[in-house]
Amino acid sequence: MSAAPRPVRDPWFDTLRAAALVRVVVYHVFGWVWLPAVFPSMGIKFALAGTLMAASLDRASGHHYRVLAKRLRRLLPPLWVMGLLLVPAMLWHGWTATETVGTRLGWGNGWLWVLPLADPPGSAWGDDFVVPLWYLRTYLWFVMLSPAFLWLFRHWPRRILALPLVVTASSVIGLLPLHGVSGDVVESLTTFGACWLLGFAVHDGRLGAWSWRRVAPAGAGLMAAGLAWAFTHQVPGSGWDLDEIPMAQALYSVGAVLLLMRFRPDFSWIDRHRLLNGLVAVANRRAVTIYLYNNVAIALASPLADLWSVTSGLDRPDLAGRTQQFVLAWFVLAGTIAVLGWVEDVAAGRPARINPWPRRKAPVGRPAAAQPAAAQAGLPSTAVPPTKPLVIDLRDVEAREPVGRLRFDHAFLSPPPTLPTLLPREAVAERAERAERAERAERAERAEHVEDVGGDLVVDERRDDLHRAPLIGDSLSVGSAWLGVGLGEGPRPAPLNRRRPRRAFVDADPDTLVTALHVGIDD
Repeated sequence: MSAAPRPVRDPWFDTLRAAALVRVVVYHVFGWVWLPAVFPSMGIKFALAGTLMAASLDRASGHHYRVLAKRLRRLLPPLWVMGLLLVPAMLWHGWTATETVGTRLGWGNGWLWVLPLADPPGSAWGDDFVVPLWYLRTYLWFVMLSPAFLWLFRHWPRRILALPLVVTASSVIGLLPLHGVSGDVVESLTTFGACWLLGFAVHDGRLGAWSWRRVAPAGAGLMAAGLAWAFTHQVPGSGWDLDEIPMAQALYSVGAVLLLMRFRPDFSWIDRHRLLNGLVAVANRRAVTIYLYNNVAIALASPLADLWSVTSGLDRPDLAGRTQQFVLAWFVLAGTIAVLGWVEDVAAGRPARINPWPRRKAPVGRPAAAQPAAAQAGLPSTAVPPTKPLVIDLRDVEAREPVGRLRFDHAFLSPPPTLPTLLPREAVAERAERAERAERAERAERAEHVEDVGGDLVVDERRDDLHRAPLIGDSLSVGSAWLGVGLGEGPRPAPLNRRRPRRAFVDADPDTLVTALHVGIDD
């Protein structure tokens, strides 16, 4: 039984996630108050996470506990490793806490390093290292509430989408006071709750169905309202920084997410730029590591600069000094990714990798025994220009006499220069096994792209890995790729329509009939 198809990664969403991580590090180094208005990274990260969560719940087919267990398994191990490193360091420096900085460590809150339902405790010395953990705490709550939220959203989408904003506004005007640890949890959930729900809307196709005439004014209006609230409700010491004003953050983030995720440009071109595509892929594969340790890396950048006389002179609180600190922080993060990033692989059930840079997928070649097998079958080996489409049309009953009989058990794409070839049973099994090994080794790679165009199934020629799909309208148009039909065991395609066998032909030129086959189209 073949595995369920993996979801296709959207390069635009992957780029947004990578840009959000870079923006977080820039903000923590330079502290520019206008930066959250340029790119509201946290709202975007929660919206993207909501999209993935909705997709996972739908694929689980009602077994929501499996999704929750998988998400916890991916989220918690990196936190545990950080706790094993950071808690002893804070104890060694002397665990102190004041009214404004740090939290005392005790039995009542130490367990939060195991399951962060609230912010894990940190000392005054390590407070900057612990502050980013609010994101993991909020993410964990969103994950646990998502099955209920998704059901409610699909029944009453507009009311549920407005609910977080209403609760945030109620807390701001004093109708719903939020204090203490529970107040922090509820505040973060309501601030970014609408962004998470918009992720549901993206997955369900609701956002894509909304007209630009409505989305553009709504998004721009919400962003303007957020900025207006920020300028009229500034925080002492932070000014109009959106990250410090929940109501402004909520309004502005929802507006930005509406525009960015409705716009959704075609970013497939990024695959052609190996360096840029690799950086985006590394950021996505090591997103938790980068986020958890970015403040640690920033703190270590200054001592590293002091080790060399050239860089020690730039270690000062101005633009040049901050720029140097930013660059050195990324070097520290690169080392952290190499040393600790593999924890994310293990947590996700992937093979542990020290270097997360995407590997080039080698094309699957034709087995050596394939050509002799074709010759023995008596089939002609005809070179066909790759610019001409090859069509198998099962509706044409006027084809010539068939040269052989076979059952349509297995289809695959490969780039050899001749067509057609019947592979022996062993070659097909070996090819399927090799494709499955590549599948396990490259789970993070994008799945095959399939586009239904005009009743024909058009297969993207850029994907050379194993492909299984239903035959639509009894015809299969293979762009400039090559089609092989194999005999014997192996992963089976989706069942075809049950009907009487028909003649079929492969035609590369309207005036030339290359080969006629008789296909039994019973599954």
